[in-house]
Amino acid sequence: MSRLLYFFLIDNVIYNLGTNVVARLDSARTGVLSVYHARCEILIESSLNPLRCRSCKKQRRSLSAISSRTTKDDRTNPSSHTTYSCLTAEEKDERLRRLHCENKIAKLQVSRLEKKIMELVATNGIQLDNGLHDDMKEIVAEATNEIHQSFQPNTFQRLFWDQQRRASSLNDSRSMKWHPLVVKWCLYLRHQSSKSYETLRKSGIIKLPSQRTLRDYTHYVETKIGFSAEVDQHLVEVADLSKDLNKYVTLVMDEMHVKEELVYDKHEGCLIGFVNLGSINNQLMEYEAALSQDTTDRPLASSMLVLMVRGLFQKLNYPYAQFACANLSGDQMFDPVWQAVSRLERLGFYVLALTCDGATPNRKLLKLHAGKGDGMVYKVPNPYANDSRWLYFISDPPHLLKTIRNCLFNSKRKLWVRNNYYL
Repeated sequence: MSRLLYFFLIDNVIYNLGTNVVARLDSARTGVLSVYHARCEILIESSLNPLRCRSCKKQRRSLSAISSRTTKDDRTNPSSHTTYSCLTAEEKDERLRRLHCENKIAKLQVSRLEKKIMELVATNGIQLDNGLHDDMKEIVAEATNEIHQSFQPNTFQRLFWDQQRRASSLNDSRSMKWHPLVVKWCLYLRHQSSKSYETLRKSGIIKLPSQRTLRDYTHYVETKIGFSAEVDQHLVEVADLSKDLNKYVTLVMDEMHVKEELVYDKHEGCLIGFVNLGSINNQLMEYEAALSQDTTDRPLASSMLVLMVRGLFQKLNYPYAQFACANLSGDQMFDPVWQAVSRLERLGFYVLALTCDGATPNRKLLKLHAGKGDGMVYKVPNPYANDSRWLYFISDPPHLLKTIRNCLFNSKRKLWVRNNYYL
């Protein structure tokens, strides 16, 4: 009896993943999808002592990759990246049911931890009276002298200790003036986890600025879609343009996915969330919709095109502009990129390069700068430069290394290295 027929009779489920791969679902025992070579010499697999034939050993990396790609895509799993628009009604109900179960379990765990903490505080907690409070103040005063002797005046440890002493001595926390270094450190903590930062702040162990105070710092410059004169002014203030070397910058471009949602801006009185790629691209999209007689509503943005200014000879990482987009193409990126170069050159910067990954829209953008008969385009004249400089196109090295790694890992060909074959 052939192996294919054997699998069909035993497990009732058979998958053919190619000419050299056969997969079977062990529904009767474990419900796990197992992948084997078509010419596997072993018919019976023992769970206590797994067996592997020569063919499976030889192609084990390819079989493992196929098995991971086949089993990890659970569309009803709450952690799945499959959008709801691609799911059926039954799959949506199953995913919502599993989400509800996970949420219920998480709430039970949180309530149990809160109850346990309250019990520990009630049994092991100590309430300080006036005498203990005075002793604690003396201990802090003695520790302050040790801190000042151990750390230099400009160190963050000494600054943080002094800020904590000052914040604890105030009756009203709103009158506390926080040092910029402490504010930056708190912004970093909140960026890592907003809930963890709020839990640490409310614990009373240390004094930290409120979320409202941090928001005043992060929203010092109002963020808008596209370019802004306020952002240009703030960039000039942040950057050090006293030396000519500090003026050399590179423009970094990347696209990140966002959640499709409409938000009402109470300051501007408008809805935010629609596709907005600048005045020129918006007019072109409206003209194309009018020609095609497309009466559908404006599309919602599913990603953001972000342009960042990075200094070559100074520590400058500044998010310069962002554009809401969906199904971005190379021709739509042409105007924002060159408009950013033009504005930066007028501000006094020298834009030397444009860095991006190897996505299809980015490659299309580079091909738009090629003339007839030109091959690979890696530089173009910068029309906004006063000294006839070139603008170089640089591919992001981490993305190139990741692409090479993925190609080697997913390739089914053998590599010949030093008289040996490697899969």
